Amino acid sequence: MNRIVRWTLIILGAVFVFIQFVPVDRSNPPVTRLVEAPGPAPMRQVVWSAATNATLLGMLRDAVMSGTGQLADIPGYRVAGKTGTAEKPVGGVYLPDANICSFAAVFPADSPEYVVLIVLDEPEAGPDRGRAASWNAAPTAGAVIQRIAPILGVTPELAAAPLLQERTQL
Repeated sequence: MNRIVRWTLIILGAVFVFIQFVPVDRSNPPVTRLVEAPGPAPMRQVVWSAATNATLLGMLRDAVMSGTGQLADIPGYRVAGKTGTAEKPVGGVYLPDANICSFAAVFPADSPEYVVLIVLDEPEAGPDRGRAASWNAAPTAGAVIQRIAPILGVTPELAAAPLLQERTQL
């Protein structure tokens, strides 16, 4: 949950909001959603500037367009995100042949509304590819986004988004 909370900072424009998961229904597994934590006065805190947030979003979009997150790029949905690959710690040592891989994304990048976090424990290397997040977690996140975006009402926008136009002028 901590990772999701950190990524919501980008969506909320660098404002930290204390949130919690609440059940929407009791199906198996239960469906949950994030809501602002109850209390007399919602606790909010600005953690960095709007300019820093815009820069961060641009860097995350660049990581998807031309970096290790390229396999998460779904045309029209303007995904921004970051891969993470680490050797798995077991018994106080890191195992060189066992990874934990992740890809955290927000979309649409020009006005983020959603966070997707994929974490894979010991993914297998595929033919002609390694076990790094760029080969497994990133494309998984892309597939999830491609599937859920229409359900969430996010329509693909195939014209250049304002964020991308600004980044190319820097």
